[in-house]
Amino acid sequence: MTKEIFYAGKPFEKEVKLLISIKGITPLSALAFLSDVGDVSRFKTTRKMNAYLGLVPKLKESGDSSHAGHINRASRKTTRTLFTQSLVQAMYASPYLNSNYENIKDRRGAGRARIALIRKLCGVMRRMLLNGEPFRDIHIELYNKKIRQLDRTIKRVEQEKKIA
Repeated sequence: MTKEIFYAGKPFEKEVKLLISIKGITPLSALAFLSDVGDVSRFKTTRKMNAYLGLVPKLKESGDSSHAGHINRASRKTTRTLFTQSLVQAMYASPYLNSNYENIKDRRGAGRARIALIRKLCGVMRRMLLNGEPFRDIHIELYNKKIRQLDRTIKRVEQEKKIA
């Protein structure tokens, strides 16, 4: 199944190579993000993209009062699920993401901090794709290892497709 996903994601190889420069983001999670979002330029803002992914809280407003509730779980959930699992690696990869998480965790709790960090990470990924730039806090050895594994997997899949 993984090989088929990589084969189907071959046209997005450039985008995947950008996204896996973030520690904790694997080629599979990058492809899942790209399949959920599609073209990131279709969203005018990061907030609109996060709303599409179901990462923003529901708002209940009445008169002058408003209440932010839980996130909207009726939306896309593949990205949310995969990024929740790789969040720890991404958090420790960047001092910026780590300090952001710790600040929110102290004020609002660990659960809300995780969702906020996933929103932040999706925003970073959107910006990387729009600008065509790799992650600022890249771990170059790990990135090169991921690139080699991705290239080997794609070659293996292409060879298997030629034989079949």
